[in-house]
Amino acid sequence: MAVNMRNKGQSAAIFTLIIAILVSTALVVLLYMTNPGIFGNLAYLLTLIKAAPAVSPSQAIFTAYNCINTPCTPFGSSYSSDMWTLYYGGSTQTQALNSQISFTVYNGTYTLAAQAINLGKQLFLCPETSNSGVYYNYSVPSGNSYKIYFYPCQLETTTFTETGLPSGQKWNMTYDGVFELSTSNSLIFKVPIAKYAFSINKSNGYEPNPASGALQSGQTQSITFTPTIVYVTTTFYSGLSQYASYYSGNWTLVYDGVTGTNTSLAKPIHILTSNDQSQSYPVTAYINNYVCNAKTSSVTTGSTYTFSNWNCITLFSESGLPIDKNWNLTYNGVFNGSTKSTIPINTSAGYYKFKYFIPQNIPTSNQQQTYYVPITITNSQGSATPSPFQQEVVVDSADYQNYEASNLQNVEFLYSNGQIIPSWLESGASSSSTQTIYWLKLASSIPAGSSITIYMEFAPKTTNLFNGNTIGEAPQLSPTYGEYDDGVDVFNGYWNFAGTSLPPGLTSIVDGGSLTVNDGITLTAENSGQYVIVYSSSVLPDPTVVDAWLTAGVSSYGIQLGETTGSGVYSGFGTPYYTYEYATEHTQIYYINDGSDDYYPSSGTGGYAVPEVASFVWSSTTDEAQAMLNYANEILWNNANYAPPPTYYLTVFVSGSWVAGSGEITWLRERASPPNGVMPSVSFGGVQTLQQAISTPPCYYSTSSTATNNETEAGSSANIIYYQEYCPVLFYQNTLPQGTDWSVTMNGNTETWTPASGSNGAVENLTFYALNDTVASFTVPAISTSNCKYTPTPSSGSVNVGKQFSQEVSYTSVCQNIEYLPITITNSQGSATPSPFQQEVVVDSADYQNYEASNLQNVEFLYS
Repeated sequence: MAVNMRNKGQSAAIFTLIIAILVSTALVVLLYMTNPGIFGNLAYLLTLIKAAPAVSPSQAIFTAYNCINTPCTPFGSSYSSDMWTLYYGGSTQTQALNSQISFTVYNGTYTLAAQAINLGKQLFLCPETSNSGVYYNYSVPSGNSYKIYFYPCQLETTTFTETGLPSGQKWNMTYDGVFELSTSNSLIFKVPIAKYAFSINKSNGYEPNPASGALQSGQTQSITFTPTIVYVTTTFYSGLSQYASYYSGNWTLVYDGVTGTNTSLAKPIHILTSNDQSQSYPVTAYINNYVCNAKTSSVTTGSTYTFSNWNCITLFSESGLPIDKNWNLTYNGVFNGSTKSTIPINTSAGYYKFKYFIPQNIPTSNQQQTYYVPITITNSQGSATPSPFQQEVVVDSADYQNYEASNLQNVEFLYSNGQIIPSWLESGASSSSTQTIYWLKLASSIPAGSSITIYMEFAPKTTNLFNGNTIGEAPQLSPTYGEYDDGVDVFNGYWNFAGTSLPPGLTSIVDGGSLTVNDGITLTAENSGQYVIVYSSSVLPDPTVVDAWLTAGVSSYGIQLGETTGSGVYSGFGTPYYTYEYATEHTQIYYINDGSDDYYPSSGTGGYAVPEVASFVWSSTTDEAQAMLNYANEILWNNANYAPPPTYYLTVFVSGSWVAGSGEITWLRERASPPNGVMPSVSFGGVQTLQQAISTPPCYYSTSSTATNNETEAGSSANIIYYQEYCPVLFYQNTLPQGTDWSVTMNGNTETWTPASGSNGAVENLTFYALNDTVASFTVPAISTSNCKYTPTPSSGSVNVGKQFSQEVSYTSVCQNIEYLPITITNSQGSATPSPFQQEVVVDSADYQNYEASNLQNVEFLYS
């Protein structure tokens, strides 16, 4: 019997397969063919309807016929290597295509299914061409022989496409048992209509996704390849492990775009690269925090490499040398010098010694050239000047511009023995000024009708002699108010107004007005009955002159400067006072006593709303009152009704009336009155030069370094060499008697001259060293001997080190002869006196009247 698998329209060999449903003894069995192992690549669900077994077995024999060409013929021996597969009666058999397949079953009708035959090269034969490649669900009775006709299958194109592989890389797969390989991005299979399994193989470091599955014919499947990560380790050694303890930074390298680091040069750096076997790349290494690097052009991945070509730049810096001063050093045998502040030196990496050199010492001149001008001060009056006396000296500074600093800071005044005369620069503080006013405190009086010669000396222009002690200036002239003000050392009474409160020695009364202290004082009384008073706590000398640098208020009631008999009293209290009213509309002298007032002149010329020096002169022995403006006579009033009291206090006040009274004061002072009110005249000689033979040693340099033991790591940049220049300051004197010890303290260090021998008048000196271009403070103590006290000038001050190399000290002495009488006290007893012990001494004072004060106040007892 033939089973025609082609179509129903052919010969009688065509069977009509009918699915039999057996009602009586039939058993319906549903079989799900889901495992390819059961039936090859058959991926279809087969439903088997199996009849109840007959009583005796029978055979069903099947033969495959080749219908590629007609007429159809059995497959011959040339197809012995090709296989065909049938399913019948619940079992599956596969045989060579030229062999029959026989099933032994119980008598009955069973479902027959046949699989398509794959002859290779895209040639498939199907039991029929109109189905899915498998002939199934035909009911075939057992006990017969059947022919199975195979015709060329109807095929569909199935396509697999890949992404992710490098261009041209091979890849392969299997679909429906067919293996294919490609270097393009697609593989194409032509198969009978069916669903087939596929599998994708790895491709040289790339993984496919999906790697397997099942795909219906005629479809397209995308495959994505991703790189398989394969890490390769390349190891690097610094080659500097012996220096690891010296370098504090990490070391780092960059290789194939990967950065690696380690905390110690003794430890290697491992670089991991992927899919990078046996490749070569350049590498650069460096030491963090140091200027060091090493490079090479090619290192193979997976290898081990040790650096040997480190290059470092070590930077040395100096601090303290003058600009363009040459300095030099050696480092690891490399010598270099520079006039700049840094020296770079190239070496290999390591830890090396360096040596720096001290620049040549700078000697100071043994001859100090000083310029000075002799000044003759002449007292033409019939009486001597007071002692001390404040002498006004007016200088045409423009005549001495070649010697003066622009702000006159290098000008000082000296006696003929070199002793400094305390001086105070009041105004005209410029080398271009034609009227510079100085005040000098002369220690001794100038006899009547005689002269003295002093000297105006010029230090180097860069020297600042202002010290606020012996050489100074008015408070408003300094960069900071009162910085160099030495008025208290020049005048008999002096006050500036630094800060926000009144200085010692002054007291105030404020009744309805206001008093403001802020680098000067401002007094304001707005209304009638208001007043503000500032007065001295101590009585003024007689005679005296009071001066103030003041500015009148903008109203007709300005500020009054004068004296009062009671400290701080006001005219309304009925106590006499005597003032110079300084206002914008008028200036006049007031005399008020017992509640009544008198003034002169009446409404004098005013208009002084600018800072000026106002002065008032007082004496208890005259009935004249004198007011001056800028030292020129402003008002001289002779009033026979004026009866000056024996004592006065300095007073400044403002009072209010129908207009406000106000004024400002920058400084206030009291000075000695010149004889008969006439200031001694001053005349100037020509500029002269003095060569002082004061030998001073040279300046010298001292150094220190930030490096330890003068060793440092190559590539470091924090190697600072500190050069410090020390210059001498020599103190000298020639005014003490032979054998007198004297000392100076500078910057906290004390030096004492203790002569073993010498002669009176010999120059003795003490030398200190201090850091150049600094200001060194010094003090010179007074010296007391048994009968003399020696007072130094200056007793303190400061020097600009490197600019002023010497400082003269002059001593003035006050001595008195001391008469004494030896007294012997004898203990005649066998035991000692207690300790302490009160000894009675009986003196016949009448024997010593020539030496004793009348009340014996000058007698003392001394040990030996």
